Amino acid sequence: MVLQNPLPEGIDFLALLTILLFLQYLFIKFNRKSVNSPVIGKNIRGNRVATYLFDKVSVVPLVLLVPGDLFETTSPFWPVFKIFGVKLSILIVPFLIGLNFRFIGEQPAKIMQRLANAIGWLALASLGITIDAFFLEESFI
Repeated sequence: MVLQNPLPEGIDFLALLTILLFLQYLFIKFNRKSVNSPVIGKNIRGNRVATYLFDKVSVVPLVLLVPGDLFETTSPFWPVFKIFGVKLSILIVPFLIGLNFRFIGEQPAKIMQRLANAIGWLALASLGITIDAFFLEESFI
């Protein structure tokens, strides 16, 4: 028996995008002070400027609950849980989060703070749009 999802696929993608934006926000928030020491270089005019490099990568496990017995039929040892009468399989997918950029002639603490705030506001806006789309779709069902 396959569970029917009455919501369109776009809302699922938007919810996943919202989760990933929040993970990116937390990644920047926790790693914003780990900028390497400056490298002195030259700009286009030939003046000496300080260049800061931010190069961080992290792997975050994304836990998904898959309804049905899709994995149970392909491999008999796959763990399947029954919650409220619905068979669920746990699927853990590695998600790679990372940033690689450089700051030229700016203080890295200020730029990282502005970048974290911008991604945080984008994640909140995405959450608002997801909730609005969910309730708007529920009113049409």
